[in-house]
Amino acid sequence: MGADIRLSCESYDTNYQKWIYQGSGYEDRSYVTFAVLAGVRNYMNLEHISESRGEGPELRGIPEDCSEELVGRYDDADYHSRHWLSLKELLEYDWDMVDATVAFTDKMPITIDGSYFEGFLTFIREELVPLGEPDKVRIVFCFDN
Repeated sequence: MGADIRLSCESYDTNYQKWIYQGSGYEDRSYVTFAVLAGVRNYMNLEHISESRGEGPELRGIPEDCSEELVGRYDDADYHSRHWLSLKELLEYDWDMVDATVAFTDKMPITIDGSYFEGFLTFIREELVPLGEPDKVRIVFCFDN
């Protein structure tokens, strides 16, 4: 049995001054991506994005100001590692550095295109970037087993 991600996208509406649900998107099972997003299935002992920004290993949980559609969505007892990241944080992260680290340690098979993150990076480019300013777009997520 493996871990799966439960991920939703939100953008901030400055007129209504609230977060708006933009749907779900990314559903691939990539443990290297999970490790970088939140330290889940982190067999490589990689720093997750918030750790790399100096925030420490603790996850943020579900934001208190999340959109109405997300209230209660991630409350299932089987869900864990609740967290959120802004598009700005995702765009600033050095994905190539992690690709090189993982390839060097060679503990997981590399994907056919040469990147462990191609599916997730495509999701960022095609689904998140069009939603707006990087500091006004975020992903809210958790994992299940």
